[in-house]
Amino acid sequence: MLKKRRPTIGERSLMDHKKKHSLFYWMVLFGLVFTSACTAVKTELSPSDQISNLDETSQNVQQNIMTDTINQQGAEMNTEMIKSDLPRIGVENLPPETVSNLVLANNQFAFDFYSQIRSKYTNENIVISPYSINLSLAMVSGSASGQTQTEMHQVLHDQDLGDQIYPAWNNLSAEIESRANSPKTQEAGFDLKITNAIWGQAGYSFEQTYLNLLAKYYGAGLRLADFKNEPETARLQINDWVAEQTNQHIMDLIPDGAIHPLTRLAVINAVYFKAPWRFPFQSENTNQEIFFQRNGETVEVPMMHQTQDLSYVKTEELSMVVFPYSDGKLEMVFIQPSADKFDVFEQELTLQTLKSLREQQKWGSVRFSLPRYQFSTDVNLSDALIEMGMPSAFDPDRADFSNITKEEQIYIDAALHKAFIDVNEEGTEAAAATAILLAGKGMPAKEPVEINLNSPFFFILQDRETGVILFYGRVMNPLED
Repeated sequence: MLKKRRPTIGERSLMDHKKKHSLFYWMVLFGLVFTSACTAVKTELSPSDQISNLDETSQNVQQNIMTDTINQQGAEMNTEMIKSDLPRIGVENLPPETVSNLVLANNQFAFDFYSQIRSKYTNENIVISPYSINLSLAMVSGSASGQTQTEMHQVLHDQDLGDQIYPAWNNLSAEIESRANSPKTQEAGFDLKITNAIWGQAGYSFEQTYLNLLAKYYGAGLRLADFKNEPETARLQINDWVAEQTNQHIMDLIPDGAIHPLTRLAVINAVYFKAPWRFPFQSENTNQEIFFQRNGETVEVPMMHQTQDLSYVKTEELSMVVFPYSDGKLEMVFIQPSADKFDVFEQELTLQTLKSLREQQKWGSVRFSLPRYQFSTDVNLSDALIEMGMPSAFDPDRADFSNITKEEQIYIDAALHKAFIDVNEEGTEAAAATAILLAGKGMPAKEPVEINLNSPFFFILQDRETGVILFYGRVMNPLED
C-alpha cells in the first residue's frame, strides 16, 4: 500500500467546504500544483519587479506582459501572460548519446512508475503516459535546488545529464513532434500534439531564471490567474484548456478543491495522439469472441483479425507482436504472457526485459487477433512519486524551488495524471495530461504464426527511431471503460 500523503495547508483550510475527489485514470493528464505556506501576496502585477536571470548572457532580458487567447467553455477569452523575450532555441548539435541517455532515463522511469502503481489497480486496465509525466516534472526539476533537486533527478534517472537536460528535452520534443508535420502523415489523418502551459498567480514575483527557461526550451510564457480570489475560475479555465488540447478526451483533470487560495503555480502538459495502422483491420473480420480474464471468468469481446508480415516473438511463455502505424516511425508493442505466468511476468517486466524481447523478434507471417478496447485511467502521482524517492518536493518545510520564486517557500501541493486510449480497426487514439500544482509552502515463417490476444496483455506505444515510450499499459478486460 502506498503511504497516504498528509493534507496540505490549503486542503486543511478548505476541508469544511470543499469536496475531495479521487484523481484520474488512463488518459494521461499530469499536473503539479505549487502552494504557498503563507497567505500574503501582492494583489497587483508589478512588471518592474527585479528578478534574477537564466545566465550571464541574459542579464538585460526583461519579462513582457502580453495577452493570450484561450477557449473556455466554448467561448474565447483573453488572459494576461508574462514571458521572457528570449526566443525559443532550435535543435542543438548535441553528442548523439545525450538524447539517447534522456530516452533511456524516460523509459526507465516508465517501468519504475508502472511497477509502483500497478498493485493499486487489481485486475483493472491501466494506461499512463510516462512521456507526459516526465516532461511535466522536467519543467519543475530544473528549477529545484539542493536535496529537492537531487531526489527529483534520481527518480527521473537523468542526474548524469547535468546541464544538458533541457537542450536534450528540446531536441527530443522537436523529433517527436516532427512525426505529425509531414504532408504524408497529415493526409493520412496522423496527429501528434505535445503542448505545455503554465499558470501563475497574478502579482507574484517569478524569477527571471524560470521565465527564461520556459521561453528558451518550451517556447512558453506564464499565464496569469487569480488563484487567491477566484480559484474555481482558474480551475475551470485550466481544465477547459486541457480538454481542448486532448480533443475532449481528458476532462476535469484538476478536481474540485485542488486549486485554492494558496496555489501559486500550475504546470500542465497535454499529449494527444491519433494515427491509423499501417495495416488496418477490416471490420467485416471482427467477431464477438471469448476473452479469458485473470479471475477465471470470460467475457465476449469484439475481436479483430488479420494475417500480415510482422515482427514477433512466440515462445511457450509469451507472445509478442509489433504493430506499426502509418507513419512508419511509431508502433504498438503487444505482449501476452501465458495465463500461468502473467503475475510473475508483470513483476519482472523491466526495460531490460523489453530490450531482450526486441532483440529476439523475428519477421514473418502472423495471424493476429486483437480485441477492440477503450478506457481511461486517473492517477494521483503524489503518493507514487514520494514512495519512489522524492519526498522533499512535497514537503512544505523542505521543498526548495527558490529558482522559481524567492517571494516565499513553495512546494508541490498536488501531482495529477489522466490518460485515455482507444484501439480499433482503423488505428489508435490516445490522450494524456499531467498537472503539477505548487503552493506556498528474423527468418520468415513457412506458416502464419498464431497470436491471439484473447487473455490479458500489455501494450507499449513507442517511437521506433528514438525508442521513447509515449504510452504504456495493460488490458485485463477489453470491455472495461
